[in-house]
Amino acid sequence: MMSKKVSRNNNLIQEQIAPQQNIPFSRKSPGYGNSFIDHSKHATPVQLSAGQNNSLQPIQLKTPPASTAAGMTRTQFEQTVKQRFGVQKIANGTFQDQMDIVTYHQAPIPGDLEQSTWQAWDPGSSSPVYEYIIKGFDDFAAGIGGLPPVRNITFFDMSYERKDVPVTTANPAGAVSVKKTGVGADYGGGSLNIYNVAGQANITLPAGRSTGTKGAALPTPTPEQSIKRIIAHELGHGLQEAALTPDASGKVLDKDMVKNYGNTIGWTSSGLYDIRETSGVVKQAIQNANTPPAAFKITTSNWNDPKWQEQPISAYMVKVSEFEDFGEGIMAYVHDPTSLKARSPLRYEFIDTHKSLWLPNLVQPKP
Repeated sequence: MMSKKVSRNNNLIQEQIAPQQNIPFSRKSPGYGNSFIDHSKHATPVQLSAGQNNSLQPIQLKTPPASTAAGMTRTQFEQTVKQRFGVQKIANGTFQDQMDIVTYHQAPIPGDLEQSTWQAWDPGSSSPVYEYIIKGFDDFAAGIGGLPPVRNITFFDMSYERKDVPVTTANPAGAVSVKKTGVGADYGGGSLNIYNVAGQANITLPAGRSTGTKGAALPTPTPEQSIKRIIAHELGHGLQEAALTPDASGKVLDKDMVKNYGNTIGWTSSGLYDIRETSGVVKQAIQNANTPPAAFKITTSNWNDPKWQEQPISAYMVKVSEFEDFGEGIMAYVHDPTSLKARSPLRYEFIDTHKSLWLPNLVQPKP
């Protein structure tokens, strides 16, 4: 899994990437018993950049689930995700569930996660959130051709993260639990955790390419759009997991997917650069494993600048790593492919030409 956060209007998304048992860089999964990639090496807390927004044309559901004025019922939701998407368990998370995630099923650790202050979250007997999740699944499957396996969906009030600290006599585990109040969702090892804050997130997408002297407009999304975008980003990490997981014949589908994606769009160990700048110096530097000129570095403060040729779609895409960049790219590919193609043709082309490679490990929704 990958933990990270990037500024998006004071709301954070935390990601997890969870390849399965045979992936070499695995460690105990937080609470679900599967291995996962620890992306903390590649990512920093990512907050969603203020004002991010997008005019999005979501794909219409082929078979819209029935709902009430107050939203879909919990019973309808559970029946739908089990029957159509193969989800095995839907639950409101308990304190012990969250403690297991943070401690990797080991001894409790000190920090913010305390039973005396911990709160549960139950979206209710009816909620629009249920329908938004299902629409998010449908939109993703329509855009990519399938879904990474989602075996568990768990609702929590907020996210807690394990943070490594020096081992001491008082803290032999060398870790503390840290509250992450802005995290909307995370995915790893087939488990999707959704947090209460998701409904208040402001997940924007730019309305087309930045041109002239100003960045592209960032239309304010609806709660439905934001939740569906969070879902798409998280399932994008599921695609990374699918690419690294052997298929039925034992073949890893796309073992260098993340590396190749990063090289294609301009990622280096020192950050993201405009690989489509006209002089070609960035592409040459990356090919030679050198650091490109600083003048072509894309940052969280200039990501929407019209001077870039390969334009990101969010500050979150820029701040963390190619892992998070990919999640954002998938989100845009699913929910606004026209804008992604206009701003970032290399990102669009990579996803469009690689998605067929991942299909053997994806789930096909039932009607």
